[in-house]
Amino acid sequence: MATDKPRYSITLDDEMFKEVEDFRFENRYQTRNKATIELIRLGLDVIKGQTMQTEKDQTDEQQAEEHQAEEHQAEEHQANGYYKEEIRAKPEQVRDDLMG
Repeated sequence: MATDKPRYSITLDDEMFKEVEDFRFENRYQTRNKATIELIRLGLDVIKGQTMQTEKDQTDEQQAEEHQAEEHQAEEHQANGYYKEEIRAKPEQVRDDLMG
């Protein structure tokens, strides 16, 4: 059966060959080729999942560092008096103070 798909051959040691064959028969693949393709696909999915998790972990870590830096800056501002509570006068008090 001719195909336009790219082709290549692989060489396996006896142990890996047995594992592919076991996978093939346990999962009822009709051909060794189909079983091998599925094993490759499964392996690639695992790698993609690990890559995505690594990227998520890096993003989470970066966000945590940014949050920590913001908290540190807020603590410095508070220590330097930037967040002193202001006493705001009520409009009636301002009017009374102005009218004497």
